[in-house]
Amino acid sequence: MGEELQIVQHEIKPTKADTEEFIALLGSKNLLLRRKAAEALGEIKDERAVEPLIKALDDPFVNVSWIAAKSLGMIGDKRAVEPLIERLKAEDKWLRIGAAWALGTLGDPRATEPLTSLSSTIKNMMSVRLQHGPSE
Repeated sequence: MGEELQIVQHEIKPTKADTEEFIALLGSKNLLLRRKAAEALGEIKDERAVEPLIKALDDPFVNVSWIAAKSLGMIGDKRAVEPLIERLKAEDKWLRIGAAWALGTLGDPRATEPLTSLSSTIKNMMSVRLQHGPSE
């Protein structure tokens, strides 16, 4: 693992030739390796990473799942649209933010209504907070 960690900690520009290695690292027990792998796969933009990144949306650590969402947006493959729409309902706000960003980047019409609905929900929550002050 030491060598793997050194690889992902350095500012090395990942290439398509590295895709399979980064896909494998998504399954690492090390949180940092999984996060860095998800990030690198977004930079590489190789469509082979789409399904593994969709699976990474369910990583138990949001540090990985929201980066996976963002990377799916960077890759631009429409297979990610439905799984990302589902993540708009996630409990964790960072995963919802990552999914919303990715869907906005993908620009698929299927995301219009769910993104509009999320936006309305946020506006309503903010309105209630402004009217009633911060909750204690």
